[in-house]
Amino acid sequence: MYTEKQLSDELYENVCKRYYVKMPLLRSVVKEEITFDEFENQVRENSWARSSEELEKQVSGVLSEVKSIMERLKASGGIEKDPVDVAMELRKQSKGSKPSKEALDIIRPYLQDHPDDTKAIESFGWIMYDFIKSYEDNLDRYQKALSFLNKNAHFCNERIMNQPGKLVLLPKSYLGSFMRVIKANPSFADRLLPDIIDFVEAKDDFLRSGDDESRQSARYLYQSLIGKLSTENQLLLFR
Repeated sequence: MYTEKQLSDELYENVCKRYYVKMPLLRSVVKEEITFDEFENQVRENSWARSSEELEKQVSGVLSEVKSIMERLKASGGIEKDPVDVAMELRKQSKGSKPSKEALDIIRPYLQDHPDDTKAIESFGWIMYDFIKSYEDNLDRYQKALSFLNKNAHFCNERIMNQPGKLVLLPKSYLGSFMRVIKANPSFADRLLPDIIDFVEAKDDFLRSGDDESRQSARYLYQSLIGKLSTENQLLLFR
């Protein structure tokens, strides 16, 4: 089956880029919200062709590509819901109760197959944040969850922290959790430090990237750690 993203990517590469047909119109015909005749009429009406010969060539190419995509879509079994959207809906449904393991089981394998999908990174990050926040009173589980997070995704790099929107909120949310845990359990700072360093990934990017609030949160975490670490780990922190 196709995901919504796969369908959009195929329509974009094979039709939008080549023939300048708008995506909403393509999705409407592929999902059979309009008839094929209606689709053809709209393609003709919105054509950039400067001659009748050029018009027929464009229309013929568009119709051929769209029919091929529709045939592949039908053969695949249709469109399945985007795993990222499904995972986030499950997370939303679990709010106020336990973190959603079902959401995690959906998003993690998808992220492993699509490691550069920022939407998947964001979804995984918020789902894991629910787990980590729920473990703030259980240090063993907290550390295991943070280690699991670090093995699957990173958020504190220039590519992520300079992006607009909610994705940049993820690092700040995790920083808040780290500070709450360390404040409540100062002796846990040394034990947690390797995982925090792994989370930060690139300290210089972490301290200079993102908006002013992000940088301030990052520096405040480092200041909070200083007085709670062994001398050896203080040197490790600023190596």
